Amino acid sequence: MTIRKITGKVLREDGSPFRDTEIQIWDRDFGLDDKLGSGRTNDQGEFDISYNTEDAGEEPDMTIKVLRLNAEGNSEEIYDFDGPTNVTGDYDFGVIKLFDWEYDSSFRVPLVRAMGSGVGASPQNFVPSQFRKLLLTSAYFTVKRLIANSCLTIAEAQKIFPPNLTINMEKNQPGSSRDDQFLIKAILNGFNPAMLTKDPTGAYHIRYNLDQYEWDPDHQSASVHMTLNKDFQGNLVPVKIEYKIRQKGSNPAIFGPSEVATADQGGLAWDTAKQHFRIAEFIDGEIKGHLGRSHLNVGQYAIALYRNFQKSPLFKLLHPHLKGVSAINTAGRGVIFGSEGALAIAPLTDASLIEAMRDDLGQCNWKGWSPRREVDKQHTYAKIQKLYWDLLHEYIDRFFLIYGDKIKLDWKEVYYFSQDLVEHSVPFYQYPLEPGETWYDDSEINGGGSNGQAISAITEVKTDPPSQDIENLKQACAYMIYHGTLWHAWRNDRQVDYGGEIDYARFAIDYEVSEASFQLFIVHLLVGVKHGYLTKNEENDIPREFVALLKAAAPSFQEIGYDVRDIRSRINI
Repeated sequence: MTIRKITGKVLREDGSPFRDTEIQIWDRDFGLDDKLGSGRTNDQGEFDISYNTEDAGEEPDMTIKVLRLNAEGNSEEIYDFDGPTNVTGDYDFGVIKLFDWEYDSSFRVPLVRAMGSGVGASPQNFVPSQFRKLLLTSAYFTVKRLIANSCLTIAEAQKIFPPNLTINMEKNQPGSSRDDQFLIKAILNGFNPAMLTKDPTGAYHIRYNLDQYEWDPDHQSASVHMTLNKDFQGNLVPVKIEYKIRQKGSNPAIFGPSEVATADQGGLAWDTAKQHFRIAEFIDGEIKGHLGRSHLNVGQYAIALYRNFQKSPLFKLLHPHLKGVSAINTAGRGVIFGSEGALAIAPLTDASLIEAMRDDLGQCNWKGWSPRREVDKQHTYAKIQKLYWDLLHEYIDRFFLIYGDKIKLDWKEVYYFSQDLVEHSVPFYQYPLEPGETWYDDSEINGGGSNGQAISAITEVKTDPPSQDIENLKQACAYMIYHGTLWHAWRNDRQVDYGGEIDYARFAIDYEVSEASFQLFIVHLLVGVKHGYLTKNEENDIPREFVALLKAAAPSFQEIGYDVRDIRSRINI
């Protein structure tokens, strides 16, 4: 009997080590292979596993297998490598490089490196039931898009798709979706709930512009500035809209004359100004609130999670809400981001689209984040946010009471998770404010993180975390789950309500029929894939405690007009 050693080092192709990764050594036989031993890699990705020749014989044919957690949270073989035959002593496999959860250096925002393109190119794919719904929904609306493309007018193309909220409102009460009352409801509680600023006079302001970014030669939008006041009941009302339209392809920007319309003035001038506002609002909501602060923001946490967590209970907490986002982000590069994607019909170029999302990500930090407070009694979105945020913290506190000791034991994974987040974070971006104005509530506008990056470090220690680091981790977990669930669900599922009618909101002032049908196809597809909801728990991987808390709180949400069954469990479309 002899004890021998098998050694080696497992790295990603980018040079980062596979830490805490299970390595198994096997003896290849003509019949069943024999497992000789197993171990885990250290912080440098190195493994050192002993085996007994009594189990393997004096000259085993050596194979190693590399195992990581899969999409179901189970250990899964991701690689095996046949070494030499008839090994007579210790053996070193040397450096083994594998492709797994790497950052794509070709993008200026954190995205996972993909193998090819399309849905299956991500290192983590959709679950089969979700993929079937995606295919069926896509096929249904693809047929409608093809029919709409053959129409002579946008009005005809519009009729090919199901009516949305605003179309139904106009059918039941003409003018109701274009009046000032609905405008305010949309501003506060719609697809792109606005962040307002306030000046010393007490007036509120909303500004949407893409002035600093490069535009393509084919599309236009307006830079808009809305001023609002409060009425005698304390509710926001629009007062004035100023706008200017940028000339097509002007880089740097050249604008037409500034126009001003007031609510008191009304008429065609006011209706035109509101339409320009809605277009600018829709572009901003898609680029920043939906794609930026949902998909890309949550995606960067998902990459760091799957690179680093192998033993910590945090995988159980976070995985149900971060899985799938990398798959949809990878697929979205062609459907949304690329030169043939949906946002190609917006004024930005491919490069400036990424730049705009990068700047907005530069304000996204878990540290100090909390939902905005109510600006008036109409502000149901703020009430729903606050209720859900508090519930989320209650759930996370309970989780840490149960698993806190094990989380501390595996704290090293939190350390490397934090390191990856900070290292690959975009630079902090200071959003410019007009002189004298401040945010009415800056709780969603974060300060910079570590070393000029947007994201703050959760911890700086590998073991024995201080109490503040535990609180940091709780806050970061709440931030991740929140943005992967309610933040995204709110924006994704309201796209059809507002962007499902071309005359109400679109990505540019002027459209061809094909561009209109593309927008209608995209918004109906993204809303139409009905899969992955918190209370349904279709994959049975969301802890029952969270589902129970949500169901118990359902009446409180219902009182403010929200159904918790609408909250998606993750970004899966």
